[in-house]
Amino acid sequence: MTAESIRARPAEPPDTCPLRDVCVESWRRAYAGLLPDAYVEANLETFYTADRLRREIEAPGEAGRWLVAVESGASSPAGRVFGAGRGTPPMDGRCEVFTLYVHPEYQGRRAGSTLLSTITAEQRAEGGREQVVEVFAGHEPAIGFYEHHGFDRIGERRTDVVAAVDLDHRTIRMAREI
Repeated sequence: MTAESIRARPAEPPDTCPLRDVCVESWRRAYAGLLPDAYVEANLETFYTADRLRREIEAPGEAGRWLVAVESGASSPAGRVFGAGRGTPPMDGRCEVFTLYVHPEYQGRRAGSTLLSTITAEQRAEGGREQVVEVFAGHEPAIGFYEHHGFDRIGERRTDVVAAVDLDHRTIRMAREI
């Protein structure tokens, strides 16, 4: 697979399980040793159940519609999905990269860049002028990815409590003009 053979397309209901697999594997590998296991599992059980993802695919909410990264020739839903992401619609020109994951086995092949580019194009077409993202402090691969794509650090905050799991950790807020 080459960078030219990767494309992003809107997720469809048959993509639910492969999309979930991308999110679960990405979370578990990216945050192992960085975040407590209880926090990781609480996030997975809260935000990445198959039922919830299917509902979000069928009726995107304020976090935006799900996109999946697939090989260019993969026209059928539920083909090999190895990345997933979504961005919020702009509000007063500001929008967020809400979610962006690439399965660990496919990282470094430009799937994340393809997803980010597609999210950005959609947000720009809807009037977006500034794009923000939050990344867990210490997650250097993600911070480096966003810095490589022109994001600057603009602040940090305490991480949210999820499913009664309180985490004494920070997220870094980053932004760029689009």
